[in-house]
Amino acid sequence: MTRDLFLWVEGCNFHHCLYDTNDLSVIRGSSAMLDAIGARLASALGRGPLWSGASTAVFDKVTDGEVDAARTALGKDGWEHLTFAIGTGTSEAAAQAAARRDQMQSWSLTDFRTDGGHMPDSFDGIRPASEQDAVKTEYWISPSVKARIDYGRNQKYSADRLCRLGADAADLDRLTLARDIDALLDNAPIGTPESVKGKLAVLHFDGDGFGAARQRAGSNASFSAALQERLKSLMVAIVRSSRFPQYDEVHLKTEVLIWGGNDITLMTPAWNVSAVIRAFHDVTQSWDAGPPDNLGDIGFTGAVIIARGGTPIRQMVAMANASVDASKAAGVTGSVVLDIFESAAVPDASAGSMALIDAYRAAKFGTNSIEDLAIPIRDWPRFEKAMRRILSESEGAGLSRSRAYGLAKGHLERITTGDRDEADTWLIGEVQSYMERVRSQSDAVEEDHADLFSLPAVAHETPLAIRLRRGLDLWDYATTSERKPDAKI
Repeated sequence: MTRDLFLWVEGCNFHHCLYDTNDLSVIRGSSAMLDAIGARLASALGRGPLWSGASTAVFDKVTDGEVDAARTALGKDGWEHLTFAIGTGTSEAAAQAAARRDQMQSWSLTDFRTDGGHMPDSFDGIRPASEQDAVKTEYWISPSVKARIDYGRNQKYSADRLCRLGADAADLDRLTLARDIDALLDNAPIGTPESVKGKLAVLHFDGDGFGAARQRAGSNASFSAALQERLKSLMVAIVRSSRFPQYDEVHLKTEVLIWGGNDITLMTPAWNVSAVIRAFHDVTQSWDAGPPDNLGDIGFTGAVIIARGGTPIRQMVAMANASVDASKAAGVTGSVVLDIFESAAVPDASAGSMALIDAYRAAKFGTNSIEDLAIPIRDWPRFEKAMRRILSESEGAGLSRSRAYGLAKGHLERITTGDRDEADTWLIGEVQSYMERVRSQSDAVEEDHADLFSLPAVAHETPLAIRLRRGLDLWDYATTSERKPDAKI
């Protein structure tokens, strides 16, 4: 019979069903299936959800038969290889709590099917493989990987998903998604530094002010509907920042790993990071003008992890999540922190610990203060401009890279052999002399002329030595290219 009962279904255990391989098509298939949870259950129940978003769907006034139908739908056609927490209750909150208990009482891994398996899956190295991959025939795959890789390789499914999330259909004309991470990273724009090529970036953003916005909206359903409208403009901006023409096709260079309410995780080549952050800046700053909803002031706090293309995605995602959590715990919201691993192994932050990340930052910058290393998203264009103006070897007035490294080395040597205050004074004097030479060579200096003293940071009193080291670290990434991807070819 019909009761005043809510059904809450939410995807979970992503390390084991989303980031369990480093194959882009498997990851894309898992992500797309999780996004489609609302449509999957709507088809099974014969009616739409009260609201849905990312990997969550909520129904009201469900019957016992509908709950059974939902479980059945998630147990076949490939969906059995994902993990979902399912709960019912007399309110949304009660249903969500029941789903949390269900997650805690269930296996993190789905059942392994061993029929026909005679070797480990070539992609995840764990599940028993039972058949050859249709594309990479030298690979043997498990039923779990097959279900997800088939979904991820389907270009129509992927394009439909982007449209459902808000992308403009015209921007998807002749769109081709990368078949693997190597294809995602190739064809860097002309002029991309060699140090940036071959590197992958994972960007994670967590919402700011979403709890208060949900209260202002009055209900989860109203909040979800208004938020999805806002996020459509963000999806449009991200797609347009990541379209690169090649021959008669358009290649999308950003992959959506998670597209939730307050949880967005993306993957893009390192040379496209600045453009994606700029997309977040442009859209969220436009929200300040007052969208026609009652959500009020909301935004994002972000983190970017950049490493070699072969680095495990799960490790990079865990580190990005830990970095954002640390920023928010420190009260440094509305900002983004970038960590770049040139050759060193990426610390494993799977347990959520920031200790290794803090140690890495301290060794590189002389501090692990988030206030000193974070860049306000609202200031990202100004940061890009500052990097181009000051750290430009192509402009005669610019600070050459060799000179910048010399200053950083000289400062460190003076700290090692003497007093830090004296070293700081020496560095300030050297940079001031440089700036005087720059200004003496220019008839007119713009009022917002950027220099090392004004590189944006959350902490306005960030020491010059830290600004210099951070500038050197981001040199090739914040000034990669002036190219503007064409919307049409």
